[in-house]
Amino acid sequence: MQGSMTVANSLGSWDGSAASSHSAQFYETEAFLCSSVSKFVSIGLAQGKAVVLCATPSHLESVKEHLISEAVDVRRAISNRQLILLDAAVILNQIMKGSIPDTQAFYQVIGKILRDCSERFPGVRVYGEMVHLLCAEGNYAGALRLEKEWNALGREIPFHLLCGYSMSNFNRDTHESFFHSVCDLHAHVIPTEAYSEISDPEAQRREIARLQQKAVTLEAELEARKRIEAELRRANEDLLRITYVASHDLKEPLREITTFTQLLENRYKEQLDEQGKGFIRYTVDAATRIKNLVEGILQHARMSLEEQPLQVTDFNSAFDEATANLQIALATSGGRVVRDPLPSIKAQPVQVVQLFQNLIGNALKFHNGGVPSVKVTAQKEGGHWIFCVQDNGIGIPEEYKDSIFNLFQRLHGHHKFPGSGIGLATCKKIIDSMGGRIWVESEINKGSKFNFTIPERV
Repeated sequence: MQGSMTVANSLGSWDGSAASSHSAQFYETEAFLCSSVSKFVSIGLAQGKAVVLCATPSHLESVKEHLISEAVDVRRAISNRQLILLDAAVILNQIMKGSIPDTQAFYQVIGKILRDCSERFPGVRVYGEMVHLLCAEGNYAGALRLEKEWNALGREIPFHLLCGYSMSNFNRDTHESFFHSVCDLHAHVIPTEAYSEISDPEAQRREIARLQQKAVTLEAELEARKRIEAELRRANEDLLRITYVASHDLKEPLREITTFTQLLENRYKEQLDEQGKGFIRYTVDAATRIKNLVEGILQHARMSLEEQPLQVTDFNSAFDEATANLQIALATSGGRVVRDPLPSIKAQPVQVVQLFQNLIGNALKFHNGGVPSVKVTAQKEGGHWIFCVQDNGIGIPEEYKDSIFNLFQRLHGHHKFPGSGIGLATCKKIIDSMGGRIWVESEINKGSKFNFTIPERV
């Protein structure tokens, strides 16, 4: 099925006269994709061929509407099984084994559909978006393997295959090798609308020259950016190390201040009046606050200096460990913490414990004097898990819902609610490092919901 790669101006320049073909349609806008795929489908239906559309529900609906507007009898084509509509995500789930398409499952599912079509119609056309879904998840190896499965099947069953690829899948310099591999696995490559809609040959050559100049410029800019990023990275690492060392070295003198001040109080408390004892308490309290602040800075800096690999993490166990670490806070506040069943997904185990400990610890701390109640839930949405830590605390004013994730951001005085202003910044850093995001929904005196997402990696 795969041959030497050619570049087509559009589907209109390709009538599908060959026995089999495998084409990649690159696109920038949904409207162009819908128009291109609709043309691919209508040509096949007009030739009496079977057409299989394996796409997202929204794209299936858009193509149907476009065909109907072109006076194609879609209902009749569907009823006689000439036009078959498949949900790409559903079919993908049926053929995947872990992160890679399973050859046997691919033949059982896809192969069966195409064999049935080829027995009843004089030819088969297929449009597929499963590779696009795999790319959107970052599973590039799975996408390439799927293209190879299509090519292998095409050597047994003749059919014309069109694969849709959004250019957003190739918007980083690290995607260059993947892009070349995609092109190599297709006999025909159809450019995006920026080139496909140009019909005049001279205009096409001018556009190619313009794109070549743009590519040279972008490559030069990219190299300059890489140099600047490398310099910034080195400067940032140096700053983190300085912060780490300085914070670490501060711990010993702080310990001595606290220890000797307490010794002073114990040894000379009979000679000290209430004001003197008060001075000592203020000194110990201040030293303790600075110690907690230094430990928070150390922890924050350590996260950047000691990158942890992702591994399958049981979030139920992480929750249990976090609540075990919070036993004193639970006993002091009388709080109640519960959870729904949580998933096991790839994450950084130690940091997940820290994440739960910070969020639940805050929920136990910031309450109005009643019994704190905290609930942790999780639900899957698309390729992400959305977690929620909900409490019945004091709430957060609307104007601070973004800034509370900044380093050293505090909304209350030390005497009302102790803390360093680092906890939520650490939570954001943890979530950012795992490719998710964190935000809060809150009402004053009614509580808060801290939500965060983590991609489901296979």
